[in-house]
Amino acid sequence: MFNWLRRARREPPSLKPEVRDAVIAAFPFLALPDAADAARLEEIAAGFLRDKGFTPVHGLDADDFMLTAIAMQAALPVLHLGPRAYDDFEEIVIYPGEFQVEREATDEFGIVHDDSGARAGETMAGGPVILGWEEIRRGAQGDGPAFAPVIHEFAHKLDMRNGGVADGIPAFDPKLHAGLDPDDWADELDAAWEAFGGAVEDLEDRFPRSIDPESDEGRAIYERELPLDAYAAESEAEFFAVATEAYFVTPARLRGAFPHLAAMFDAYFRPGRSVG
Repeated sequence: MFNWLRRARREPPSLKPEVRDAVIAAFPFLALPDAADAARLEEIAAGFLRDKGFTPVHGLDADDFMLTAIAMQAALPVLHLGPRAYDDFEEIVIYPGEFQVEREATDEFGIVHDDSGARAGETMAGGPVILGWEEIRRGAQGDGPAFAPVIHEFAHKLDMRNGGVADGIPAFDPKLHAGLDPDDWADELDAAWEAFGGAVEDLEDRFPRSIDPESDEGRAIYERELPLDAYAAESEAEFFAVATEAYFVTPARLRGAFPHLAAMFDAYFRPGRSVG
């Protein structure tokens, strides 16, 4: 009996196969071609389900599919970094859909702005990650720029490990990221962000006046013309999070638009591994 108990303790956590397969079918970017990577993703996701608390609110009924979908997507950015990158928080709060945030933000000039509004996700330094389930499901549809709120918010978590503030420069592990320099990272990220911001401004300048940018037709134009969701232009922190979504969901699109940034992300997210 005691030998059995020792083996059980050593066995890595696993997901329910039927639920895992349903999640991968719904979110195809989770289908990893490398068998070792796929096994590692499952192990990290199962550990995430075991170790983190999930709190559904506003009457949401959280089932195995929902929790596994969140866990597998959260595991993807730390596939080669390790789950300890998420050791600064314990809870994921899940709303049925978008949720309202009331907040003020102070800009670099000390001016306070109203930053309230509807959110698909929200991340607090040292605190919970908040997600909207319908927005997560929406991210599994369409073929435009990547929209993956789980990856987006957990990219913010990685970003915040470097000083507690999201600024687009994540913490570097001395062993994994010896070849990465924070100043070089900041320069490359800023250059890509400014180039993307210029592309957004150019599109807005020539946007047809007869089309509402918020309409389905307007959003389709943004998706067709831009390599990333336009929200990436908001700040370096949002650019990093949106680009991370693209890195894992639409990698060819990111590499085509920002090859140097994609190579830098390779060195961060896949240290020591060749990328074809």
